[in-house]
Amino acid sequence: MVRGGFAGSEISITQRDPAQHVTVLSGDINTPGVFSDNCHHVLFFSNQDATTILETCVITGGNALPSAFNSRGGGALILGLTASPTLINCRFVGNFAADDAGAVYIEDGTPAFVNCTFVGNSTGGNGGAVRSTRGAVRFTNCTFARNTAGGAGGAYFTTEHEGNNCFANPVLDNCIFRDNSDSGPQDQSAQFDFDTFLCPPERPAGISALVPTDPIA
Repeated sequence: MVRGGFAGSEISITQRDPAQHVTVLSGDINTPGVFSDNCHHVLFFSNQDATTILETCVITGGNALPSAFNSRGGGALILGLTASPTLINCRFVGNFAADDAGAVYIEDGTPAFVNCTFVGNSTGGNGGAVRSTRGAVRFTNCTFARNTAGGAGGAYFTTEHEGNNCFANPVLDNCIFRDNSDSGPQDQSAQFDFDTFLCPPERPAGISALVPTDPIA
């Protein structure tokens, strides 16, 4: 478990002040302030299970270039059937990916995101903030705002798997999507879009009701 919000002198978690002591995980590891030489992925998860917890951190400055090992997921790359980390109260801001998923790319894994925000991330492909391919990823009380995609799904792009033999689809519970944009008009697909892989019967992906308060308003 990694928890942010500490100054370093606390002896109890109740003494931390995350608003005063912001913990930033930054991709700006080379020339300060020069985005082009940032690291490709700020976070990488492969075999970590649900006991792997990242809490109250800002993830920023990831730059998944075409030359990267994987040109998706500038903020976080989550790969593999056993990859199921839990991220709580984290903020993904200003990450970029050349292909898909400016902030987080998920393939096969089943991570959980709780009370997280995705703001100002971008990609040249699909999913300005997040793209998921297979895996029952879950987002609870999360906000997606001002993300941009050169392709489809300004905030989120997924592959909808339909059928008994397919992987599960993402679940988004009490999440806000606003002011995201893609290459198309300002409609639902600018917020959330998907393609479909068929193997009946259907189990569709979906978005549930929005929460009444917006944490970045």
